[in-house]
Amino acid sequence: MKASRVGKLVVALLGTALAFSACATVQVKTDHDPAVDFSRYHSFQVEGGRVMRGALGDTGNTLVADRISRALVQTLAAHGLTPAHGDADLAVRFIAGVQMLQEIQRVPTPGYGANYSWPAYPAYGDIWVNDFERETLIIDLVDRASNRVVWHAVAVADNQDFSNADRVAKAVAKALASYPSRS
Repeated sequence: MKASRVGKLVVALLGTALAFSACATVQVKTDHDPAVDFSRYHSFQVEGGRVMRGALGDTGNTLVADRISRALVQTLAAHGLTPAHGDADLAVRFIAGVQMLQEIQRVPTPGYGANYSWPAYPAYGDIWVNDFERETLIIDLVDRASNRVVWHAVAVADNQDFSNADRVAKAVAKALASYPSRS
């Protein structure tokens, strides 16, 4: 095999490995009001959530919304909060969505431009296009008395299919992992 083919193969394998490793995890960011005493919250109620699909908007997919609601109930109960109907301390709201994205990579021709300072624009051998889905789950915990968000979490993953019950449960658990437990 020629050296240039070996170089292209190595670049292709490294690019593929990086793409798969980047897509393998759920990334979570949380925010909360530091002035809030979370120990005063004892109960919660999951209020209707929305499931969005790109430009289609709210799909009305109650199957996925119900899976997310169940995962929220289980996770918050594990943190010592009690599900309530009507007169809860916290309202739990969520939005889940999927967006199709495209990543474009220009791959340089191996060996060209590495030892030469001219031309200023190196030659590129291939252009790779990677289509993927980015799933996002946003969770807000709202103080019912003040109607203010006291906890905000965003879970994002690529190609993880948040409609799958197990993946939904894992994403919700990770999004609420740092919520102060009562137990």
